[in-house]
Amino acid sequence: MLNPPQRKNWWVYPRIPAETDQALSAFPDILRQLLFNRGYLTEAAAVEYLNASQPLGNPLLLLDMEKAVKRLLHAIDHGETIVVYGDYDVDGVSATALMVQVLKTLGARGQPLHPPTGSMKATASIVKQSLCWRIRELKSF
Repeated sequence: MLNPPQRKNWWVYPRIPAETDQALSAFPDILRQLLFNRGYLTEAAAVEYLNASQPLGNPLLLLDMEKAVKRLLHAIDHGETIVVYGDYDVDGVSATALMVQVLKTLGARGQPLHPPTGSMKATASIVKQSLCWRIRELKSF
């Protein structure tokens, strides 16, 4: 049974104030508004954001990352297939494709897997069914 559609609440950002618009005048109009929407109010802050010059956090500090890295290295060393599960939105497809490319560059047997089309959400049940289907498919090679 499908859940009833949820009502959307759209948030429309206010128009960029004149002083912020002036401070960001080095950028095109639409980009100034987007920068304002994200809280970048000065040219220096905007340049830092756009150049991605803020240091990223250490990914090895994520919970169980060391275990994940060891498992991936084991799979690569033993020729195991690594299935990358992603969804069908633009970032899911892009991230899945990128991850599969990286794995293949590292010598892994990477395979993408997306939920069945038409599914509203990738629930645990759908994920489990999809993975089981993919495992059976890979074993038939």
